[in-house]
Amino acid sequence: MSEISCSLCGLPVRSPVTVDGTDAVFCCHGCSNVYQILVESGSYTPGGDPSTNPIFVQAKALGLLGNPSATIDASPTPEAKIEGEGGAVDDARQCVLRVDGMWCSSCAWLISHILLKRRGVAAAEVSFLSDTAKITYRPAKIGQDDLVAAIDSLGYHAHPMGEADVTDPRMRRRRSELIRTSFTFFFAMNVMMFQIVQYAGYRGQGVLWFLGALSAIVVGLSWPIFNRAYQAARHAHATMDTLVSLGALTAFAYSIQQLLTGSHHVYFDTACMLLGLVMVGKFLESGVRAKATDALTTLYGLLPRKASVLHDGVERPVAVEQLAVGDIFRVRPGERIAADGIVAAGSAGVDESLLTGESRPSPKAVGDPVTGGAIVLDGALDVSVTRIGPEGALAKMIALVEEAMRTKTPAEQWADRISRVFVPSIIALALATVAVMLLSGHTAAETMTRAVAVLVIACPCALGIATPMAMAAGVGAAASKGILIADGTAFELLCRLKVLVLDKTGTATEGQFAVREVSGEMAALDVLAALETRSEHPIGRAIVRHAAAAELPPVNGFEAVPGMGVAGIVDGQCWFAGSLRYADQQEAAISGDLLARAKQHESAGLTVIYWGRTGAPVAGFVALGDSIRAGAPELVSLLAARNVSVELLSGDARETVDAVAATLGVTRRLAGALPADKAAYVKQRRDELAGAGIVGMIGDGVNDAPALAIADLSIAMASGADVASRASQITLLNADLRRIPELLDLARQTTRIMHQNLFWACAYNAVCIPLAMFGVVQPIWAAVAMMVSSASVILNTRRLKWIVREG
Repeated sequence: MSEISCSLCGLPVRSPVTVDGTDAVFCCHGCSNVYQILVESGSYTPGGDPSTNPIFVQAKALGLLGNPSATIDASPTPEAKIEGEGGAVDDARQCVLRVDGMWCSSCAWLISHILLKRRGVAAAEVSFLSDTAKITYRPAKIGQDDLVAAIDSLGYHAHPMGEADVTDPRMRRRRSELIRTSFTFFFAMNVMMFQIVQYAGYRGQGVLWFLGALSAIVVGLSWPIFNRAYQAARHAHATMDTLVSLGALTAFAYSIQQLLTGSHHVYFDTACMLLGLVMVGKFLESGVRAKATDALTTLYGLLPRKASVLHDGVERPVAVEQLAVGDIFRVRPGERIAADGIVAAGSAGVDESLLTGESRPSPKAVGDPVTGGAIVLDGALDVSVTRIGPEGALAKMIALVEEAMRTKTPAEQWADRISRVFVPSIIALALATVAVMLLSGHTAAETMTRAVAVLVIACPCALGIATPMAMAAGVGAAASKGILIADGTAFELLCRLKVLVLDKTGTATEGQFAVREVSGEMAALDVLAALETRSEHPIGRAIVRHAAAAELPPVNGFEAVPGMGVAGIVDGQCWFAGSLRYADQQEAAISGDLLARAKQHESAGLTVIYWGRTGAPVAGFVALGDSIRAGAPELVSLLAARNVSVELLSGDARETVDAVAATLGVTRRLAGALPADKAAYVKQRRDELAGAGIVGMIGDGVNDAPALAIADLSIAMASGADVASRASQITLLNADLRRIPELLDLARQTTRIMHQNLFWACAYNAVCIPLAMFGVVQPIWAAVAMMVSSASVILNTRRLKWIVREG
């Protein structure tokens, strides 16, 4: 038995690897993937010599050919953990590059391997579908320019997802598409005009041959349609390009056959106008898709590429990717802030409208947080970096929007399932039409015309773009209002919202507590402040501000119990601070007089914190006041008008919660709730609705995360803890609760448009396909009808943007 050699590298094959649709055999997956890239790029003919091809040369140099172990592993190495709070240049960073020129998924495989071979690259995730490469690397060992060069060396073109993506590559692609589409439509119109001569009765063969030549040019210019159909067929799939290709090539081939036999029954106009109209429709559709994702593109372009870092009072330009936590950089008027940080010096008004949707400038002074991407309007700021790379607020926004746009809604999943069986069904109907026509004695010309009409009119263009286009437009519109949608299903969930559970502290109220009264052992106030310095709760910060002590005693063994209080050892004694329930757990008795005064404050809507030593009488209490968040009362009334009820949850005492509920106009509330109690309450409300609607939860703190996770729909305030944002499907960037009714209206409008698109796309096919089968619609008018159906979906989706703008 003769030894089998690899079809690419020529080495002996021990464990053969094959590629569907070819007779080639390979020694490893590396050779099979590189082979597919070479063939599909058109730079290599099977059986030829690939040794001079740059892709082959690079792959061989990297050891990807003839290597059975060359399998992709894009998982980070143990030392590649991204240090969001680190300060060393050697900390791993992430970047996202746009990669142009990938021909298939094997290209993504090859790029991943090349990147992973580079010193300093820890992980590489390359997506053929989104044309992106997400790379984890160490700036001390390799720079972003080196990563771009590594990809470019293979013949692809890589560039950062930023301003370059908004201009050159995108504009070049659009310009190329415009030129191709314009020439295709121009020649198709010429075919139509010269075909009129034939319809008028002229039978000269010279004109018909001229029509054939023009039609060949149109077919050649339309090669992207045929290429996509071919690639789908190679993988045993059928798409709308399959239907267009079958219809156009059938009409063209039949016309050539008629021309060669001397007949005058040609249908070049049908083939050419079909291709011309489809090219025009796809060009318009790609433009609308690009506009629908403009919000994401804009976010990528917000951060500058460099920052002016201060070293010993001297400014030095540094690439943003080289910034480390603790670095201080200067921002002048008109410049964008390079990274999240705290103002270290200066004061200025900052425009955060692209991040929060709030048009009014936000004043910033020393100690105030600032977000990367915002614009300094007046004055200059020195900013100390607090978060870099993927930990930054803007990076998280981009990740949320990307995830939302990738998420398929139930309606979109349904459309995908329909599309998968739709095209094969149409091909079967076209073949059935041919069989019936021939058996009933119709001519070949009549049979061909009717089959082509069926193939053309059934192209599922409108069905394919009905839901994703509306979804992208809705997510972009929400982002423009300062609302991040992390899950595409949130729109449909919002439409079914019946109950919105509202957390009190930091959500219904501002969370900016101020001490109104201190009662008890004043000498022990420093101990209370020392405990609260270890707490992240707004109440703790208010107590520390009120104490204003220059020096506080050290705290050991600190413990924080969410929803209850804090405890620790100070000067050898165990102290606590928290709710009355927590005081009971600490076995601290409270006198009747102290309790009566505390209850008076709680009935007035204040929050009371008890403190003392464990096992001893309560030393005193602190009464703190919070203010109702602007827009909270309007939220309750606006949602009531939309048949959504608002309910209140809090860990505070019943009297405090009752006072806030009365101000808001909320009738159903729960006080003294621990995190587990909040989650149980949300689950109970879900069970009570029993499918008649869904329960939403909005919160901002760590103790809200369990309830957010169990709710049907979760909304987090961006001002709250990160864990709350990670547990939510929607994030409010500007903490304006009045955005929620606007979001509800947007969700209903988006879902309504989505369903309208699906209805008209399905209705169009249900009506037009039978008309084509019975010969009522000719192929040329079928092409027009197909384009009109897609245009109706596009215009209906654009209507969402007009509605948002008017609102």
